[in-house]
Amino acid sequence: MLYQLTLENMKTVSLAIKIAKEAGRKVVETQDYLLGGSQTPDTTLGRILGRSGIVLSDIKRELAYSDSMVDDSWTKVAERGYRTIEKYEDEIRGPVKISPESQSAVPVSELLENTKEDLYLSKELAAAFAYGQERFFQNDSYEGIDTRWILEGITRQQNSNGYRLYYKLLILKKELYKLDPEDVYNQARSGIFMRYPGEYTDGGTRRKRQEQKEKAKKMSGILADTHASLLDKLTVDITAKAAKGLVAPVVGRKQELEQLKLIISRTKKNNVLLLGPAGVGKTALVEGLAQRIATGEAGFLNDYKIREIMLTQLMLTRYDEQILQRLMDEMVTEGNTILFIDEFHVFAETHAIEFLKPALARSDFRLIGATTTAEWKNATKNNPALQRRFQAIELAEPTVEETTAIIKTAKNAYENNYGLNYSHDVQNSVAALAKKYYPTKMLPDSALTLLDNTGAYVANRTKSYQAAKQKWQSEIDDIKAQIKVAQAKLYNEEELARLDKKLQEVVSKRQAQRLKGQTTYQVKVHLADLFAVIKLETGEEATLADVSSNAEKLQNLEKTLKQKVIGQDHVIEPLAKAVKRIKVGLNKVNRPLGVYAFFGPTGVGKTETAKVLASEVFGGENHLITVDMSEYQEKADVYKMLGANPGFVGYGTSENLLTRVARQPESVVLFDEIEKAHPAIFDLFLQLFDEGRLTASDGQVVDFSKTMIILTSNLGAKADIPVGFTGVRDEQKIINQRIDQAMKKKFRPELLNRIDESFVFHALAEKEMLAICQKLLEEEKHFLEAELGIKVNYEDTVAATLVKKYYDPENGARPLKRAITKELEDNITDLLLNQELKRGNSLQIISYNQKLDFRVLENKSDDEQIRQEVRRAIFESVSRRWERRMKERGLINPDEDWPN
Repeated sequence: MLYQLTLENMKTVSLAIKIAKEAGRKVVETQDYLLGGSQTPDTTLGRILGRSGIVLSDIKRELAYSDSMVDDSWTKVAERGYRTIEKYEDEIRGPVKISPESQSAVPVSELLENTKEDLYLSKELAAAFAYGQERFFQNDSYEGIDTRWILEGITRQQNSNGYRLYYKLLILKKELYKLDPEDVYNQARSGIFMRYPGEYTDGGTRRKRQEQKEKAKKMSGILADTHASLLDKLTVDITAKAAKGLVAPVVGRKQELEQLKLIISRTKKNNVLLLGPAGVGKTALVEGLAQRIATGEAGFLNDYKIREIMLTQLMLTRYDEQILQRLMDEMVTEGNTILFIDEFHVFAETHAIEFLKPALARSDFRLIGATTTAEWKNATKNNPALQRRFQAIELAEPTVEETTAIIKTAKNAYENNYGLNYSHDVQNSVAALAKKYYPTKMLPDSALTLLDNTGAYVANRTKSYQAAKQKWQSEIDDIKAQIKVAQAKLYNEEELARLDKKLQEVVSKRQAQRLKGQTTYQVKVHLADLFAVIKLETGEEATLADVSSNAEKLQNLEKTLKQKVIGQDHVIEPLAKAVKRIKVGLNKVNRPLGVYAFFGPTGVGKTETAKVLASEVFGGENHLITVDMSEYQEKADVYKMLGANPGFVGYGTSENLLTRVARQPESVVLFDEIEKAHPAIFDLFLQLFDEGRLTASDGQVVDFSKTMIILTSNLGAKADIPVGFTGVRDEQKIINQRIDQAMKKKFRPELLNRIDESFVFHALAEKEMLAICQKLLEEEKHFLEAELGIKVNYEDTVAATLVKKYYDPENGARPLKRAITKELEDNITDLLLNQELKRGNSLQIISYNQKLDFRVLENKSDDEQIRQEVRRAIFESVSRRWERRMKERGLINPDEDWPN
């Protein structure tokens, strides 16, 4: 078997063979390998020895004074501490034991294929190489068997000369402070080399030099042709692409586009920074300006070119100052170049930005950068001078309606690419669905990606698309094959240039085909396809209810609230009217859409109402931002809301209310249990409720004008009702009065006056709790069927049993949720763990004597079995109820058991 060694390991083995021959031996031993490795440059073995302070002269000295007869038992103990070292000091300070190692059956020709030497490895060294081979198989990214693995293998052979030699030197160099053989192996493994394998392996320096040579060659190639344009080599002309129809038209963003044109057209301070979350359309805005220039609609900028610099190409030059200077000189000479750098924070963190700053200050050329707000702040927190060089334009996420308009314009490219058409329902729904099911991604990017994925999903199931794609791909492959043949011939530059041009034409033709006008195709994409892709990617079920219009949702808001929030009809009717008013625009500008206060005992539906509003008004429960005010009980806790001040821990990094609202401005903001907050927090509320904005600690102003604010509190809800008032109306009237008194006592009038409306949620009666319990049981049923494939049927009395057992007026519906966990989920868990219940089974749950009984039906497809089981369960329940009544009336013997 031929071992695959690194180049440096081969050199080490060659030296070890030479050392063994000079010693007159036919066997290459472990100490020969160590001696050879310490003389071979650029090996991991040499670096490990060097880190321990072991040099070539140390190894030679110990070998010169070695003795084959000394006691080496101290190298096999596993004792700890300096006292143990003192105990064996004489042996450690004395000669190291070097005795002949046994010959193995492995010739050196298995390590070096072309060697003519007739030598063999010792058994210990052969075992070390076998270990190295195993490690190489586990780390196939390496060039070959590394010298470090052979050193590790030697330390595993505690009878070897190399082990004893290495062990002694480690103790003498004070690298080992305890006599533990395992530590010798750990030292050989040497953690730093394991953490940075690419840099600290055999040949690390050799590979670095090679990379530097390749980069230098590439850079010299760029610099060599002084007549060639660096702008052409390092940038892409977006304006030229727009002129060829290779850029999708920009929809909306008129204000931002005009602002961009204005800043770029200025004589001074004409550098722009586009800020916004990933996916909101920063690059699309630049492409929109390029389209205006290409069509002659950009006024002063009509003779300009927008060039996007390719950062990856620039990185290859290591931001060389000569290249940067030439690049700037060309832009100044050309005079009509606008440079665009995407992911500008990457460039801003390099030394090249300091080289560029003076030119930006002089306005030698125009520059557009694009990045996110957080990344820009992080990149320039220590460079305020760079911030002053740019005029920032912040791009907010477009609304669902705006994104729908973008979709209708951009869809042609996807339709022509896949050879299909999107139905009107898909075009009108994809933005809302993307907003709901991909909450961490931004519109319009998330909607366009979903549209693209749905097109690919349908196209991959369509034969016509597959045939067209195969035809186009075969044309590309054919030209590439011709280029490969042409490259093999000398002096064939003209043919190569012709083929390269032909390839570019085919690719450009394909891109132009994608961006041509609307075309009718036979294949259609429907809502069902959109739903299928969402389930495939997120695991969630999208339904037709998700795509109903906002107007339709608002019209049905009262009905939806009553379905999901039980027992609070007196709150829902005025609340729904208030929400409808603000959504049609009957609210004051520069204020939140609405500021509402929900009062009442715990567990009555305050938070649930906020969830429904977030879902129905803003498109999903992910639009609910909850702030637990019990976390703001100290005056210093204000920073949690506004962000830490500069110089304090968490500045610029911590998540807070303002960063969440800035990222998702259309939201319901729920301040839960506001009575627990420190009064200093209420001072912030005065500005927030009145002006609809807050200023973060870093100076950024966050707009709350698209949010709906809800405050919740339990104030006054637990007051006892005086004796003599037993009517429901009297009771609610007293509670309302006490809540009003508690509010006035706790909060200042200026805060209360800024609340649009207050709503008092009543305690839930037993009848309402029964309806809530049935709703929770139904949700649990759907969950079990969707997640575990188990069909559940409840007897009507199950809900009544749970309510009777867990009804607690003070805690509302919360105990019912715990009841379902305890009474249902715990029992179902036991059935699953005992394998009595499996996927595909049906489960019948009945109530008897205030306890729940669980019965498993094995074949869920056997409807007759289910019907019989239900009949039997009903019969048993009715019979036992009748038996109990008969016994109570004395009509049958109480001690007599009723026959089954």
